[in-house]
Amino acid sequence: MEKIGKIGKIGLTPIYYIITILGYIAMTWVYAIFLQENLKHKHYGFVFGLVLIFSGYALLVYEYYVELNIAVNLEKQLHIDKKYETRLSLEQAEQKTFQSVELELVKKHFFKGHAVLFVFYALSFIAPINHHLKISDITAVFGHLLIYTNTYLTLGYMLMLLYYMLYFTRNYKEAREFFVNKLQVVGSGMLIYHYIQAILYMLTL
Repeated sequence: MEKIGKIGKIGLTPIYYIITILGYIAMTWVYAIFLQENLKHKHYGFVFGLVLIFSGYALLVYEYYVELNIAVNLEKQLHIDKKYETRLSLEQAEQKTFQSVELELVKKHFFKGHAVLFVFYALSFIAPINHHLKISDITAVFGHLLIYTNTYLTLGYMLMLLYYMLYFTRNYKEAREFFVNKLQVVGSGMLIYHYIQAILYMLTL
């Protein structure tokens, strides 16, 4: 736990987690809509792909919620422990401002949602399971893989940032007309924030 005192309040804060979770909820909602439409029209190849991407996003909602609880409990315990040094009351200790969580917490929590999304995007290039496949989606293939395997994590975050910036741009033009595009813009915008904060966090270590 030695690193906690050295990390600034960048990235892993309650606001960071809340925006991240809301972003993934919005994206889960997007693909639930697409899944319903494709089931109605019996496009079963796309249904398979949509089940994958829906599952990946839903899993990330759950996994970030779990990590938020881990982070809150860890920080609360650190403040409770610290009260014996500062002679603060237990209530004061629990109310202290949430601090950033050390990198080891992230490294120990391998998000399976990223693995599912990696499978979806990788299969998209070899099977007809993705309506809107773009060559730029290769950023998602490598981004999700690097994040899940914890290999060159900062690069993985950068690739995902690029992916969601392109995703945001593609859907922004139609956001005024269609509800699903509004959701895509909102969700990708929140995830842009998520990955910017994650990159800044990594650069402070």
